[in-house]
Amino acid sequence: IKQCGKSFQSIISPLGPVCRDEYCINSACTERRVRRHAASQARGPFEDRPCYIVGSGPSLKKNYRELSRVQGGIRIAINGAVPLLDDFEMFLTMDWKGASWWSKDQESKFRNAVGVVGWSSHPSILDLPFKDMMVFSQAGKCSWDNWIRDVFPWMLDLDRGFSSTFCAFHLAVQMGCNPIVFVGCDGCFGDEMVMHAAHDDKPASSENEIVKHKDLNGRDVTTCVTYFLQNQCLKGAAAWAAMHGLRVINATESGILWLRTKDNQNIIEQCNLGELVTQLNVRSVVSDLLNEEKVNATEGISAGSEVPVEVR
Repeated sequence: IKQCGKSFQSIISPLGPVCRDEYCINSACTERRVRRHAASQARGPFEDRPCYIVGSGPSLKKNYRELSRVQGGIRIAINGAVPLLDDFEMFLTMDWKGASWWSKDQESKFRNAVGVVGWSSHPSILDLPFKDMMVFSQAGKCSWDNWIRDVFPWMLDLDRGFSSTFCAFHLAVQMGCNPIVFVGCDGCFGDEMVMHAAHDDKPASSENEIVKHKDLNGRDVTTCVTYFLQNQCLKGAAAWAAMHGLRVINATESGILWLRTKDNQNIIEQCNLGELVTQLNVRSVVSDLLNEEKVNATEGISAGSEVPVEVR
């Protein structure tokens, strides 16, 4: 790790999103606002750029081609999503088992991506030919860890979200990305009990208890205890982030990653991936054009200060 790995502290902000309620008395929110106002680059290096977190759920087969159209966004491939994607900016895993089918014949893709690898991941992951590599121990203690455990006290034994997808969400928040988009994060089995889009596998006989759960369309789908717990952690983190100023979108288009208020309003937005990519691409182009017209800000101006910007 000392020889090959780097900490990803250089690409994240420790401050996270800012609560929408400027009068919030939560000490963590108050401290975060103060620190972010005073610190330079406090919102991370990818401030307000969309991040697509791409899981390997069975639904990815239906819409993965849309991800090749992404402009100005960060795509984080998780584990077995790699074989279906043409390219991506980051690959993240904390999986201690690993799987040979993730990387077989995929070397050219890894050479163009940054690997963000959990130190406990399978050793073979560290040998992949990444353009650059960051090594982390786990997602790190964050505000929603405690919040989720207050909401779901029976989750006290879970370790930082319990999945690579959760770690990717944490990283995206800390990099300043907004919105954060989930793709291929079904949280359940697909047709004929397929587990992964790029690998027609099925649950092992020793798989944890198989259960039924309502999908985002109100239909009964099959999942297992492990997938269900991982999904609950993502829902809790997404709810916390949405309340603190982030737009969280599920463009998986199926599965159990949904969360609504009592009056049936989506806390996690549900979108068609193709339409969303088009929408966010237009936003990125407009943002780039505006930034090109700005003169560099005066040296010494702190992030968060309101200063006039001269336009050519």
